[in-house]
Amino acid sequence: MTRGIANLGSYQEEGLSREGLYSMAERELFTQALARVKNRFLFTNILAQRISQLRKGAEPLVDIENADHEAIALTEIIDGKLKWEVGEPSAPEGGKKRAKGGKTKAAKGK
Repeated sequence: MTRGIANLGSYQEEGLSREGLYSMAERELFTQALARVKNRFLFTNILAQRISQLRKGAEPLVDIENADHEAIALTEIIDGKLKWEVGEPSAPEGGKKRAKGGKTKAAKGK
């Protein structure tokens, strides 16, 4: 059975806990990558953007056989293959400050 986003609710029907959906290796990758970025909100954005790039055909920066896009993106973060920039806060027209979006770039040649 596939446990993609669309099927996430079915884990309860199978008697699984949410933690049972992921292997120990996947949780370890996630933990290591989060420790490298240090900000969970930035980490979520970097991870989502890189997974999207991979799904659209971007070349992986790490050589892992039979890995899904999520594992590839996590490994790229852990190995320091991705670089990201965080924009400076800017004031919108109303005068209140808000954060600018950051950008994720795949490091070339590493």
